[in-house]
Amino acid sequence: MSRPKIITLTAVISFAFAMATVSNAVADEARNELIIERNLAEIWHKGNFAVIDEIVATNYVRHMPGGLDFRGHEGYKKHVSGFITPFPDLRFTMDIMISKGDYVVVHYTGTATHTGEGLGPPTGKKVTFTAIVMHRLAGGKMAECWVEVDNLSFMKQLGYELVPPSK
Repeated sequence: MSRPKIITLTAVISFAFAMATVSNAVADEARNELIIERNLAEIWHKGNFAVIDEIVATNYVRHMPGGLDFRGHEGYKKHVSGFITPFPDLRFTMDIMISKGDYVVVHYTGTATHTGEGLGPPTGKKVTFTAIVMHRLAGGKMAECWVEVDNLSFMKQLGYELVPPSK
């Protein structure tokens, strides 16, 4: 084999390896997006908590504003129940989803009607709010996430008022 052919063969093998690596990364990102979409459709929209065992890691941590964390399967069930009990018609749309490696970031818009117990007695008021959630996945499961939600607008739509502290 002449020298130019060896260099060409080495370049082709290197390129093929690089493309396989990129292809695997793209496949992992696509799989991660499907897991996040399933989380929304099955757990949040249908209340199907059996899916938690399949797509949420046992050591899952959900970081909420104000330093409130929900941990593990039971913590996640408690968090979701805390929303779908007072807002049984809660629906989210995924306005933007961006994937990079083990992370999926989603901008959500939520709509719901306060007809169940929680956050005070049911008001019957409709709310629309936004949230940005950064999910980290590991081993095909949701492992951790960070949530930023427009709580002020959400609470004002329910009739709560922001009262400045007295002097």
